[in-house]
Amino acid sequence: TTGASVCAVGELVSSPGAKQAVELKANKLVLVGACDAETYPLQKKRHTLEFLRSIAHLRPRTNTIGAVARVRSALSHATHTFFQDAGFQYVHTPILSASDCEGAGEMFQVTTLLSGVDPAAASSAVKEVKVLKHALEQQGTAVREAKSGSDAARIESEVAELKRLKQRLTEMEAAAAGSQLPLNAAGQVDYSRDFFGEKVFLAVSGQLNGGNV
Repeated sequence: TTGASVCAVGELVSSPGAKQAVELKANKLVLVGACDAETYPLQKKRHTLEFLRSIAHLRPRTNTIGAVARVRSALSHATHTFFQDAGFQYVHTPILSASDCEGAGEMFQVTTLLSGVDPAAASSAVKEVKVLKHALEQQGTAVREAKSGSDAARIESEVAELKRLKQRLTEMEAAAAGSQLPLNAAGQVDYSRDFFGEKVFLAVSGQLNGGNV
């Protein structure tokens, strides 16, 4: 079936076919990996490029993407060969940079800080923090009113509820802080806690690095 992998052993002979010079006259065929035709996404039909983008790990097996890959390989080889023969040296310039090279303007930022951010959870936690703070104010008033009387049971109940609300507020404030970008003392994003230790972008120019080589 389409997608299955096999190991064929045999003799390479001239082919009577018009579109190929040789063919394998197999005397042994081993199924290495079976493929379920019902679930395998690539079938023997034409697929749109939009669909192939959704299965990037399999699209190199198609004729179109395979042809593009071979053309790209040939062009890359020809380009490198031309410049190598002309005495040029190929240099790998940095992909990431902390510099706004040549004033390029808008740059694509690269950060790992967003991996710990849950916008939905942060929004929910922030809202609950506001509700809890308001509830604490009201509960504080209730505790003061209870203490002005002589009902010990009521005082104990109101104080217990106040402690519960404070504990819940502490938990939600921690949840809100953990679901948002880390901030420094100035209230700005703390990039020292990023993987790169500073604000980093995709480099838009290799000339600065090339000038140092």
